[in-house]
This record gives sequence, C-alpha cells and structure tokens, in this order.
Amino acid sequence: MSGMLRVGVGRATITPPIGVDLMGYSRRSQPSTGIHMDLYVTALVASAHGTTVALLDCDLIYLHPPLVDEIRDRIATLLGTERSHILLGCTHSHSAPTSSPVKIGGEQDRVRPEEDAYIRFLPHLFLSAVRQAITAMQPARITAGVGQLAFSVNRREKLPDGRVVLGLNDSGPVDHHVGVVRIDSHEGRPLAALVNYTCHPIFLGSASRLISPDYPGPLRRTVERVTGATCLFLQGATGNVNPRSPMHPDTTEAERAGTMLGLEAAKVFLDLDTRATVERDDWIISVATFHLLRKEVVDSGKPDCVSAGEVALSLPLLPLPDAADARRLLIEREAALEALIRQGATPDDLNPARYQVQWAQMLLRTCAEGLGPANVTVPVQVVRINEVAVVGVAGELFVEAQMAIKHASPFPSTLVAAYANGCVGYIPIAEAYPDGGYEVEHSYKGYRLPAAIAPGAAETVTATAISLLQAAFGKDAPG
Repeated sequence: MSGMLRVGVGRATITPPIGVDLMGYSRRSQPSTGIHMDLYVTALVASAHGTTVALLDCDLIYLHPPLVDEIRDRIATLLGTERSHILLGCTHSHSAPTSSPVKIGGEQDRVRPEEDAYIRFLPHLFLSAVRQAITAMQPARITAGVGQLAFSVNRREKLPDGRVVLGLNDSGPVDHHVGVVRIDSHEGRPLAALVNYTCHPIFLGSASRLISPDYPGPLRRTVERVTGATCLFLQGATGNVNPRSPMHPDTTEAERAGTMLGLEAAKVFLDLDTRATVERDDWIISVATFHLLRKEVVDSGKPDCVSAGEVALSLPLLPLPDAADARRLLIEREAALEALIRQGATPDDLNPARYQVQWAQMLLRTCAEGLGPANVTVPVQVVRINEVAVVGVAGELFVEAQMAIKHASPFPSTLVAAYANGCVGYIPIAEAYPDGGYEVEHSYKGYRLPAAIAPGAAETVTATAISLLQAAFGKDAPG
C-alpha cells in the first residue's frame, strides 16, 4: 500500500470582512459592500512511494511572494516534503482582497488594519485546508480528459492607427481547451476534479463592489453538484486573454459563464474512467440477438508515480530611465492629477491618476538611489501525478507560451497554472513588444516594477517548463 497513489482534499473559507478594498481595477476607489460568493482555498495532497506533493487553488488575484515563501515552507514542513513540491495557484479574481502591500484599487497608498489582519491570518487557513486533505487521504486512481468552450478571446486588438487596446482580437491565439482531471477513490467514488481554463476572471467590472471569485466560483459549484467531487480550478496563461463580454456591474455574466464551464467540465469528468479497461464482446440470445461491447477491468501494469521539480528563473528588466527623465515623468503625472482635481473629477476618475503618481514617485526614488532591481525571480514548476503534469508559472504569461508548453509536453495531459507561487507581473511573448499596448507598456507599474520584463522572458519560461516536463516524464516509480 505504501507505493499506491493516495489522495486527499480539503478546503477552508478565505472570505474577508466586508469593507476591505478589492484588487484589480484602479478605477474602483470604494471598498467592498457585500458578498456574491465565498472565497476558498482548496488543497489536494497526493503521495506515492514516499513522495508527497500538494496542489492548492485560492480565490485571490495573486499571492505576494514573501507570503508564498511562508506558506510553502509551512506546508512543506507539515507534509515532510520540499517547497518545490507545493504549488499555490490563484484563480486571479479581480473582486478579491489584497495579499500584498501593493494595492490596485481602493486606498492604494495604505493597507487597512483589517486587511493587514486578513493577510496575516491567510497562512493558517491554507494550513487548515492541507490538514483536512491529509486526514482524508486514501488510495486513489487518476485520469484526465479535455473539453472545449469558447467564451474567451485574445484581447490585444490593434486599431487602424496602430494602437493596441484591450478589446477583441478574433484572429489572435486563444486556448479554448477545458482540461479536466478526475480522481476517484480506489472503490470508484469521485474524490476530486481539477479544471484548467484560460480566461481573465473579469466578468465583474470595476462598478461591482461585491467580494467574489468571479466565474471560477460558479464553475466549482456546478462541478461539485453534478459530480460529487471536490473541485479545484487552475487558471491558465491569461496574460492576453479576456472574456468576450467582460466587466459587468453585476454577477449575471460571471454566473452564466461559470455555470457553462462547470457543465462542460462535468461532462468530461463523467465520461472519464479511472480504471484500466479493455472492451470484450458479449452476446445475448433472446427473440433477437444482441452483440454488445462490455468494459472489463484489467491491471494497467503502470506503477503510480508522484514527483515535482522547480527552477527559479532570473528574468531581466528593460533599462531604467535616468533620474532626470524620471523626475520629468513625475512632474507630468502630478500635473495630470492636479488638473483632474481642479475639474472636480470623481474618486473613480482620480484613483488611476493617483496610481500613476505613486508609481512615478517610486521610479524616481529607484533611479535617484541607483538601487533598482535589474531582474525578477520567476519560479517555474512541474508537479506530476501519474500521467498528469501541472506546470506552475509565477506570472501573467501570454497564452502562446502555454500552447507551446502543452504541445511539446510528453505527458498525455498537461495543465498550465499561471499565477502559481506568486506573480511578478506580465510575461509577454517577444513579438508583442513592438506593438506595445497595456501588457508591454503599463502593466508592470501595477506590480511596482520600475520597468517591464525584457523581451525573451516568455520564451525562456517556455523552454524551462518543457525541460522540467521531460525530466519529470523520465522518472519512473520505484520498483
């Protein structure tokens, strides 16, 4: 039994108190006023042949890297495993609280006392979910399949004047695959469903002040109602992928999309069989003759295998401006804010301008002191459970990289979880840089980076992930 795959799942509620600021939209200047659905952290722990891994998903926009280190270290100690064997995924909801001193939305210049208390308590809730999973561990079987759903679209729309905006690019790449992993108990009872899809969770827009997981919440609820399995959602590489119909003031579209995705995932799940089977002919002779095909359970002959590996990439940033240019930029941003104040602009209009001033102040300090970071650290991770591989990347990766990783993977089923183990910012493909646009020219400010990640980073991440997948595929379970 020690070599057999064992799996357990657990869950904790991480809904913050009403009144915290919600992250993701600078225009949303006011705090939360209610709750659409609870936010969760869900843990799946798997082991075989003395190796243990853990996959977690949580309904936050991302986890602050120092918090990631603390949580991964504590879980690794609890499980008696290594930090590289723990994957902390985020659904990337834009209607969730901050886990970081950096805030985009609400009061962007401070973390409120209730927000600070919430952040400090998060590790305990993650550990609670893992402890439940440990208690529930039992012999298990696993398999995977793929569905299809097209409510997402490439968002880098090029206008006639050459500008790239966040819109609809129907000719751009997008991944409509719905990756589904089914895990059953040894007796065949559904235990867990992993669902992987790629779409920014921004069906709720800045006008909404409800705490919400966005579409991943209705997705999980639907899968669990239909299948009886606990559902984890792994968000894909959404760096240039949005919903076709984003940013609504209420939850209607999030509910609709999440339910549709849940139904597609449940359909795939129910069609999967975690047993190894062959088809046998069967004949029934009555008034009519029936020729039937029956499934017969056989020994797969494959040993269970659990493993993980990780590489911490150092990705360079673009060069910083000199202090004089940074000072001119700050003066411009301050003047723009002052003009809006004189015009009597609304708080929602002022908040993005204040965000620009705060970033410019940070840039000037960085340039004046000459101590700006030259690179960022991006963990790239692979977790293997039998024939299923999960790739974790700590950044807002472009979907082209995800598609290249999946295409080159030697595993029958590969899921890509962006926003895993932190998030350093956007990681565009190299060919996107000449066109500019939000992801290239502005997004790094929201992560308080002084400059964008340099071209070539996405390609480096892709090559590293493929190398890790090949290494993991070459590992066989101990005899």
